[in-house]
Amino acid sequence: MGYLKLVVKESLRLHPSGVLIPGQSSTITNVKGYHIPAKTRVLINVWSVHRDPKEWEKPDEFIPERFLNNPIDFKGQDFKYIPFGSGRRGCPGISFGMAIVEIAIANLLYWFDWKTPGGEDLDMREGFGVTVNKKIPLELVPISHFSS
Repeated sequence: MGYLKLVVKESLRLHPSGVLIPGQSSTITNVKGYHIPAKTRVLINVWSVHRDPKEWEKPDEFIPERFLNNPIDFKGQDFKYIPFGSGRRGCPGISFGMAIVEIAIANLLYWFDWKTPGGEDLDMREGFGVTVNKKIPLELVPISHFSS
């Protein structure tokens, strides 16, 4: 289950459910030379933040081990990893959602092996939109570990 947690964190880094997080500046600030007045509505591009090469080594590669012995968590305290937002507007269901996802994936992996219908490789390209989705829908065939 420890490695499964790493895989879920890395999956959320590469494929956040929401690409843009709305926010509002609380004070006058300056971001990379741009003047941002107080109470300005902003959109945070989570996809871009999670793939920033200044913050992540090999940002486009799936490497779950990057979270091993790493204090970064998804609760919004470290702004280079914010799949659920941060602060007062962060997702209130993080703990419940993570528990459900981990239990569901663990059960699916425990009871079944998985393969593609024709044995082809998975296409992990993403479609465009406000939310992240696969460009080509995932189709898998479950193969039971146990016969009844």
